Amino acid sequence: MGGIVGSGESARQVSVLIPLYNHERYIGAALSSVLAQTAVPAEIVCIDDGSRDRSAAVAMDIARRSDRVRFWSRANRGAAATLNEAAASASGSILAILNSDDVYAPRRLARAVAVLDADPRVAAVASGLICIDQEGRELEDRWQKEAMEFYRSSGSLGLALINGNFLRTTSNLVVRRSVFEEIGGFDDLRYAHDLHFFLRLAASGKHMTILKDPLLGYRLHAGNTIAEAHSGVRSEWATVSAFYIRDLLRTGSRTAADEVKDVFRILAKHGLRRSVEGLLTTMQPMNGAAVSPSSLLRDPLFQQRLATELESRSPGE
Repeated sequence: MGGIVGSGESARQVSVLIPLYNHERYIGAALSSVLAQTAVPAEIVCIDDGSRDRSAAVAMDIARRSDRVRFWSRANRGAAATLNEAAASASGSILAILNSDDVYAPRRLARAVAVLDADPRVAAVASGLICIDQEGRELEDRWQKEAMEFYRSSGSLGLALINGNFLRTTSNLVVRRSVFEEIGGFDDLRYAHDLHFFLRLAASGKHMTILKDPLLGYRLHAGNTIAEAHSGVRSEWATVSAFYIRDLLRTGSRTAADEVKDVFRILAKHGLRRSVEGLLTTMQPMNGAAVSPSSLLRDPLFQQRLATELESRSPGE
């Protein structure tokens, strides 16, 4: 595997970040998909986040055979902390993420880097994706198609993400390091650290190019974190939506107020409007620079209030 060499040179500026956790079955395919890129990156920074299976052993074996893979293992700290650690250790001016159960299409990095090289105004690149099963077979996913169609029809990245995270995963992010450092890394959220980051990109006015071609294989299986707790997902969804509205209004742009109205309309459709309104009221007296979604969600009183608001929502609001 270490002998695989890509044909492109531009990916020398790319560091691929792989947070690994309990994916001994999939990490080999993930790493192989990066090493098989037509433009192989300068490095792959893979951190085992305290896996309890043989994930570390599988990754270590591959790392021994490829000088592009930097690998280490440590106690569990969560996906967001692992990604931030990998980013801090990486040397590339472009950061690309691949979760340890997903796979890249062969030309993903070449296509993304070409976009970033061609236009310095582009902050990040994502792409279309296919859903795959445990064996790597493509799955039909109606939700993904509908969410993508909403994005195309609305023309608003932030609004479409609030409606449904059609980018789906941190694996769908290729971002300039300078932008990552400017808006900050991933907040310590279990379910919505990816959505929160994408929304911060949108609220800050950074441009993300979304390639139509499916250049990412997003694996659906019983161990997907997002499938764990519906209430936890909705709590984080509501919280990062409130932060997005706050950030939009802070821009002071002429279009912000209209977009906020559209966001509330979408939140009402999902039964989240009243919860988000309550969150904004709670956040108002706080120092915005000192608070984050994860810090609010760790507060017991805030947790209780949010749970009550989510339970008492009216159908269709």
